[in-house]
Parts: sequence; structure tokens; C-alpha cells
Amino acid sequence: MNDKEQIKAAKKFSANWNRRGDERSDTQNFWTTLLNEVFGLNKPFEIIKFEHRLAGHFIDAIIPSTKILIEQKSYGIDLTKKYLQSDGALLTPFEQARRYYCEFNYTERPRWIITCNFQEFWIYDMHNAEDIDNFYPEPQIIKLEKLNYDYKRLNFLVDPDDDNVKPEVQISKAAAILIEKIRNAFIDNYEENKQTDYNDSLIKICIRLVFCFYAGDSHIFSDNQFFNYINRFPIKNRNEAIQNLFSVLNLRDRSNITDDNLKNFPYVNGGLFEDKVTLPAFNKNMPRCSTKPKILTGTLFTLQFSAQCLSPFSARKTVAQAVCITPALKIFIKSLTRFFSMNFTNDLNRRNALISKTALIFSANCKMILPR
Repeated sequence: MNDKEQIKAAKKFSANWNRRGDERSDTQNFWTTLLNEVFGLNKPFEIIKFEHRLAGHFIDAIIPSTKILIEQKSYGIDLTKKYLQSDGALLTPFEQARRYYCEFNYTERPRWIITCNFQEFWIYDMHNAEDIDNFYPEPQIIKLEKLNYDYKRLNFLVDPDDDNVKPEVQISKAAAILIEKIRNAFIDNYEENKQTDYNDSLIKICIRLVFCFYAGDSHIFSDNQFFNYINRFPIKNRNEAIQNLFSVLNLRDRSNITDDNLKNFPYVNGGLFEDKVTLPAFNKNMPRCSTKPKILTGTLFTLQFSAQCLSPFSARKTVAQAVCITPALKIFIKSLTRFFSMNFTNDLNRRNALISKTALIFSANCKMILPR
């Protein structure tokens, strides 16, 4: 399944299970449908086991291949509240699941405990659990109503190597390497043209390029649209081509644009492409890019440049080492994820309002990562 199909499937799944769910009659249907329709497993019953018997207990569900234990509760159950057990103990759903966890052989113990009430997934990472009776890991919470934004955070259900359940995820290595090559090539070209005051332009160019890569990977641009456009031009003309693209992305009225390749790019309002930046002449230093780098969809990836990192006189640090998502960008991440998850053909006004909001937040928060 591609990202678009998963977003659509997650949205449908959320709607189907909104404000309902009984742990006795609906648990199997809920989880097998999630695995089948959202994560594309043709035979989910082959990996998930229900009513697993262990040491006299029946565990609601386990997924042995990815080391997951699931404690399912009905809709409306408070996952933080203690409930009376058959032995008289008062336990939260997590504490109940932790009891079962302790019954497994040490090497077979689950990595993950999930408590769920059909509207929220509370995910507990049991990695490095030692004093188990006093071990209370901070849960990551995914709401069903936002599954079409956060479905990738549940990818650990089917991929034992994926543990990115937190909303903050680092930029992909391929994208970081590409941006680093472009940044270094721009620095070389600025210096060859004897330009020295270029830090502001350089940062804006890199941020805009990350946006373009993200937009391509998130289907706001059509597949490879950005790279196909750039590669139409010989190297000597790419400076002008990028300037034209940045201008058009900021332009609502395209009536005077004669190049259909530019016209077909969406309008990006809110000021992200408003300022004209100084681009050095392109030359042999610029890396060749035939297709977009793969960037994980669903999270904004922003490059945390420091003044030292961008100084032409400093050692060139790798961009991969300098990538992070700042807390102040969380609002923008959520808004931009919503924007990229929308069906753009349905509501143009809503689309424009949302991208305006996200671009403004982006613009405001970018000041945090500019050199002082």
C-alpha cells in the first residue's frame, strides 16, 4: 500500500469504529481489520493470536512476530483507572497486562504492551524493563480519530525493526545526504562568485527544498514533479528555473504563466516562498538528482542549522548530524500533516486556509533555527 491508500484506509477505519466497541464481541474484528485494511496484511489471523492462554490467564491478543501484548477494553473504559480483578486486586489495564508480561519466559517477553479502548491506543515500551513491579514507562498515545495522521506510528505492529512510535522522527538519511550535498555545492558556488553575505539565503533555500521534497513525498506535488521540472533545464539555466518555481509557488493568479510545467504546481500561500532569495550560479558542483529522496510521510522534517554549521569558514558538519524537530514546530507539524493528508480536490478554500496557516507557522518558527 502507498501512503495515499493507507491514509484513506485509516480514515475509513476511524469512521467505522467511532464511539463504539465491545471487548467481548468486537476485539477480533477491530484488530484484524486494522491489520488487513490499514497495514495491508492479507491474512492477519496468521500473525495475531486472540485469547492466548498463559499460566491460567487469557490474554486478549498477542502478536508474537513483533513481540506485542494487547489488553483490550470496551469503548468508554478509562485506561488510567483501576478496576477490580477476579482475585480482588485493583489494577489499571496496563498493570493487568504487566501481570501477563511477567508470566512469559524471559526471552519471549513482549517488547510492547498496548492497552486500547477502541478510541485510544496506549503504547508502552517494555525495553530495558528491570524492576518490573515498579516499571511504569511513559505511554505514547494515539487517538483513533487521528489515525490517518498517525498510522505510521503503529507500524511496529507489523515491522519488528520499526520503533518510531513517538511523533518526532528524524529526517531520512537519503534526504539529509542530498540536502548536505546541495548546501555544500551552494557554498562553493557563492564563494566562486565572491559572495559572502549569503547565510540567510542559503538557509531559506535549504528549508524550501526540504519543503519541496516533503511535498513530493506527501503527494501535494505529483510524483517526481519537482525533480522532473528541474531536470528539464541544463545546469546553466537551473538558477533561473528554481527562482521561477519559487515565484510561482507563491502566486495565486497563474493567468500570465505560459509554462504548463510551472502552472501545474500548487499555490503555496502564507509567505513560505514570498521573499526572493539570492541563488548562486549553478555549475558542475551541483549534485544530479533524477528522483526524489524518500522522506517518511506524516512528520515535518526540518534542518537544524547552526551559525557554525553554515559558516563558510567552519568545518562542514554533516546535515545528518544536525537534524532534529524543535518543540516549537509541533503545531506546524500537526497542521502540515493535516494538510498533506487532505483530499485536495474537494474543498479548495479549506485547503488554502490550512496551507496559509501552516506556512505562517513555519515562517514564524524558522526564526528559531536561523543564525543569530
